[in-house]
Amino acid sequence: MLAASDRQIWERALKDHATIITKDGDFAGLQKSGAGQVAVIWLRIGNTAKEPLVRWLMPLMPEIAAALEAGDMLVEIRP
Repeated sequence: MLAASDRQIWERALKDHATIITKDGDFAGLQKSGAGQVAVIWLRIGNTAKEPLVRWLMPLMPEIAAALEAGDMLVEIRP
């Protein structure tokens, strides 16, 4: 879905019951607007290469999973 619009990605996540992990604030806006029940993990980190991003994110996964299991639909992660 590399060429898909935010709305197309959102609709696909709705259909597939998927969680969106993103650095794009537009998805947080869609979640707050009530556009449907899609969980969004919003990474509030600046530009970074994939490898450092993954190294930063992986230790946070238990905290993220706990928030999702508790019913949070928008999880903001900041450095």
